[in-house]
Amino acid sequence: MNLRHERSEVALSKEIKRQILGMFKEYTDRGRSLRFETILKGAVKKIDAPEREVLQFLHKLEKDHMIFPPDTVNDDFFQLTEEGETYAKELELGISQVPFDLEAVVIHEDLLQDVMPSFEAERYGTAIFEALKHIEKKLRAKIDADAELLGTKLVDKAFSPDKGCLTHPLCETGGERQGIHQLFRGGVQLMKSPEDHRDFGWDDRRVAGQAIVFADLLLGLLEQAEPRREHT
Repeated sequence: MNLRHERSEVALSKEIKRQILGMFKEYTDRGRSLRFETILKGAVKKIDAPEREVLQFLHKLEKDHMIFPPDTVNDDFFQLTEEGETYAKELELGISQVPFDLEAVVIHEDLLQDVMPSFEAERYGTAIFEALKHIEKKLRAKIDADAELLGTKLVDKAFSPDKGCLTHPLCETGGERQGIHQLFRGGVQLMKSPEDHRDFGWDDRRVAGQAIVFADLLLGLLEQAEPRREHT
């Protein structure tokens, strides 16, 4: 099995990441190295996490130089780097667990209902994805679009500066109409696939919370949007 090419679309919780880093730290402190297969065959059951998700996190650690193979001959055995030890300590102390009370800042209750289960379970990438899916659902309802219309095509139909179905009362110039179009388009393009952009920090509670608040802002703008005259 070629372990280095496995992928997953769901992020692990920080608690499970803490456990995995703890395993590496235990081995590193004893001057020993740990294989991915050791974690996958034994520790996965211990920490109760899907194998594919654990493997993706291991590759992420390697890519970010959190772990390294001290033996150039046996390059499938890993220890923590200094950066990895710092990261492990941060996770152990909970430094990365930044408080963020979504319910105190998000206005739309239906958005909260969609994202809170994943957010509180620390599946932050999933919560962001669900927020953008919620926006798509509201967009389709606003312009009475088919369920098959998704992503940027849906945004273009709604807010294209030249022929979109909707406009916003604040958008009096072509540049402003283009601005709201790009605002929605950018959100869908970047944040609908957060697992493809983990380096940005989508698996951090505070960053994920900010992304969901941005989705809440888009929902407010969408509620204020009006049909363009040629579409009335």
